[in-house]
Amino acid sequence: AGEKLLYEELQKLSEEPITASELRKAKNICQAAFVRGVTTMASKAEALGSAALYFGDYRKLRELKQHYDAVTSNDIQRVAQKYFHSQNRTVVTLLPEPD
Repeated sequence: AGEKLLYEELQKLSEEPITASELRKAKNICQAAFVRGVTTMASKAEALGSAALYFGDYRKLRELKQHYDAVTSNDIQRVAQKYFHSQNRTVVTLLPEPD
């Protein structure tokens, strides 16, 4: 049942743009997760290192909020249409071990 609901939501993302309030909520969640994730010196160093590795410059980390803010509902829909289809799916079902 949960798997079917997930597929339906992914399909909805492909068919109709998310609302402005849904987009704002998602952006807030992503930004808050990042801020909460860099509370220690080690996590800050890891974030700087990741920015240097992925973007070629640790200073790009300062632009992260701008990148989050630049995402549009149409971007979400375009990405959903490109990636969230059954041909790209791998489903793993975990079952409890028998007694």
